[in-house]
Amino acid sequence: MTPTQSAPPARIVGVKSYGYDWANLHGLSMATAADRLVSHGVGWVLVQNDLDPLPGSAVDQRPPGGGYDDRAFRELLRDRGRTVLESTSVFFAPDEFAARRSSRPVGSDGRVFTPFGWYVGICPSDPVYLARKAERIAEVVERFDPDGIFVSFIRFPG
Repeated sequence: MTPTQSAPPARIVGVKSYGYDWANLHGLSMATAADRLVSHGVGWVLVQNDLDPLPGSAVDQRPPGGGYDDRAFRELLRDRGRTVLESTSVFFAPDEFAARRSSRPVGSDGRVFTPFGWYVGICPSDPVYLARKAERIAEVVERFDPDGIFVSFIRFPG
């Protein structure tokens, strides 16, 4: 092993690294962020990407400037023996909700879902949306060759 590599921990410790506070707020480089995850015993890192970015929420998810590159960050994590999981938000899609009335979920009471706070859920049975989402996930897998996919917001909205 090189000095930057270490064996993954015996137990699985994962972290959601959706936001970019490590760079935007704390000023860490990609290499320093990867090293910090290793030093904390993190073996699995759940990341977002520029191809299928997670919608905004309570976490600042603006990609950092200064030469940040999705592929390079993943390579740094893998070089350090970490497992990388691409994250996708399945039924939380504010843009889709705004653009297509048919994507808005309807409850058993017949009422259309009303967004609350930052959460905007969409219909889990909309075939148009599901086909596009499946294509996007396939593109992510092809581009980044992740160790796995972490699916978030898979519950029925509301």
